[in-house]
Amino acid sequence: GKHKFGVILDGELLTREARSSLLKLLEEPVGNFSTIISIPYKSFLLPTIRSRAFFVPIFLNPDIFTDENKRLIDKLSLIVFDEYENFFVLYEELSEFVEEFSLSLKDFLDILIRVILLRFRQIIDEDDDRDDEITYLVALMDVFMKMFLVVNFNINRRLFLFKVAITFLDLKDKFMRGKR
Repeated sequence: GKHKFGVILDGELLTREARSSLLKLLEEPVGNFSTIISIPYKSFLLPTIRSRAFFVPIFLNPDIFTDENKRLIDKLSLIVFDEYENFFVLYEELSEFVEEFSLSLKDFLDILIRVILLRFRQIIDEDDDRDDEITYLVALMDVFMKMFLVVNFNINRRLFLFKVAITFLDLKDKFMRGKR
C-alpha cells in the first residue's frame, strides 16, 4: 500500500504525553508509516526516542536566517512553487539560481529542504484543509531527504538539476492534478 508520513514541527515542544505517544508509535509502527520530526538538537528528544530515530542534519548552519539566507530561501520558494508546466523553464530557473549564488549541490539541496519545511509551516499555520498539497510536500521531502543522504555530490550538476526539476513536475502532476 501507500507509504504515509507524519510531520511534527517543533518536536522539542512535545508534552510528556505526546512524547510517550510518539515513543509508542515508534515501538509499534503501523504499516508503511514514517514520522519526520523537526528539532534543533538531538538532545531535545528522550533517549528512548533517539535510539529509534535516524537523524538527518538539515540545518547545518545555525545562522540560517541571515539576510542572505532569507534571500536565498525566498527566491528558491518563488521558483519551486511557481506554476511551471514546462520542464525546461523550471530546469533553467534552477540552474540560474545555483549559478547566481555559487552553490554546491549539497548546499542547494539543504536550502531546498528548508524551503519545503517552511512551506509545511505556512500551510499548518494557515490551518487550511490542503491535504493534496501536504501530500505533495511530503512526497517531495521523501525524495529530497533520500537524495541528501545517498547522492554523491560529485555528480554532474546538469544531471542533478534535471532530476530535481523532473521530481517537482512529476510529483505535482501526481498529487496536485486538477488543483491548480
